[in-house]
Amino acid sequence: MYGGASAINKAFSLVTFPLLAHHFSVSEYGLIDLFMIFTSFLAIMLVFGQDSAVARYFYEYRDEKSRKELISESLGIQVLLLLFFIPPLWLSAEYVSNLISDSEQSETLLKLNILQLPFIVLQNFSRNLLKWTFSRKFFLIISIGSVFFYMILLLVGVCLLKINITGVFVVMFISNSLFGLLGLYFVRSWLIWPNKFVFSRELLQFAAPYGLICCVGSFIPTMERSLVANLLGTHELGLYSAASKVAMLIGIIVQSFQTAWGPFSLAIYKNDDAIDTYNWVLKVYTLLVCLAAFLLSVIAEPILIILASNKYEGAGVIVFPLTIGIAVQSISWITEIGISISKKSHLSLYSYFVFITVSGVSIYFLSFDFGLFGVAIGMMLGYVSNGLIASFLSYKACPLSWNYRPIIFFVLSTVIFGFIVPVIDNGRSFMITFSIALLSSLILGLIGWYTIFTMQERSKIYFNIRSNINAKFGV
Repeated sequence: MYGGASAINKAFSLVTFPLLAHHFSVSEYGLIDLFMIFTSFLAIMLVFGQDSAVARYFYEYRDEKSRKELISESLGIQVLLLLFFIPPLWLSAEYVSNLISDSEQSETLLKLNILQLPFIVLQNFSRNLLKWTFSRKFFLIISIGSVFFYMILLLVGVCLLKINITGVFVVMFISNSLFGLLGLYFVRSWLIWPNKFVFSRELLQFAAPYGLICCVGSFIPTMERSLVANLLGTHELGLYSAASKVAMLIGIIVQSFQTAWGPFSLAIYKNDDAIDTYNWVLKVYTLLVCLAAFLLSVIAEPILIILASNKYEGAGVIVFPLTIGIAVQSISWITEIGISISKKSHLSLYSYFVFITVSGVSIYFLSFDFGLFGVAIGMMLGYVSNGLIASFLSYKACPLSWNYRPIIFFVLSTVIFGFIVPVIDNGRSFMITFSIALLSSLILGLIGWYTIFTMQERSKIYFNIRSNINAKFGV
């Protein structure tokens, strides 16, 4: 229930994408997406890992008084960050907005986002606390209620009031302020006035690495869109933003896996045969996520036209580099389990800094010759470098016997198919595109089946499938 509600809350941009893409021009939609991403980055920077810190220490204390002190101190830290950060950001809004985009509306949009930051922080704080205290009803009201309320306001604004770009962010401000205050009301019984701030040091020390990792991770989408806007223009930014939304569909598989993999992997790591299980998961997941990334990219152009209209025609070509990059990074979550086992979370920072450097430099140079396709390739290189470095550091921290060879071969095969098949398709009708997608996915799937799994493993899979069928139907 918590995972599903959180997924809905985070995926609302996919739901509102068709509405915004149809109502606004390509350039206007690109600007909206850019400032939405930037707002998310600012909010994560202000939370700075405090949600992870409270989650870690909340269950260490049995008495309610200590828990209230811990929670209140964490909120106090976030309020202090808001007071320290927002005034200078407001005063320098013109300068900062010009760094993000050269649009005339940039400063107004940035100030609207600054105004709603305290409410976004409160909403995040209350949602997490309601989850930890098992207040399911209130948690659902904040998580899902905020999404539907925003969607209703946006529908009214776009369809009836014909709002402009500024109106979209006014709607966001109304929704976030209402549910930020409502969330604070729901958790009011847990809040006290901190007396000695005895937990602050622990909270800050634990939160710092996670805060940096989250900030770096959330800065990357802001960086890529800002580079696109400044190097290629707002029209190309709109095309790139739309293609990114389609690429985010692979996140359904990725997020589902990530939710399950974390607790499962750490629950069995002390077992003698843990690495055997890890390798099985690595093989099965690689096959599924690469096939999903490939199939999504092949039919990306028709999906874009259906969801966003012909204005975004041609943007589908950049979906594959983004989806395969996300897929490779998610595969590395398996092979970087050694970082969690060794409790050396700071190692993840190195791979993210490599991600920023590689993607930023690649986007800058490739965009001049290849345009948006070069930007997508730059992001793909960033994702891949992040995964490789994280896996390497994980192995150094906790050596495990990974079976890399078939995984690398199949990922490379997917990359080759992903770049060749769209050229063969070359903008044909939807039915031909869909047929090519199915046929090429079948061929790629067979390649994965016979290269990733050994003969003994395939026989074992056949046996398990047959046994389950017989048990279910009584054959």
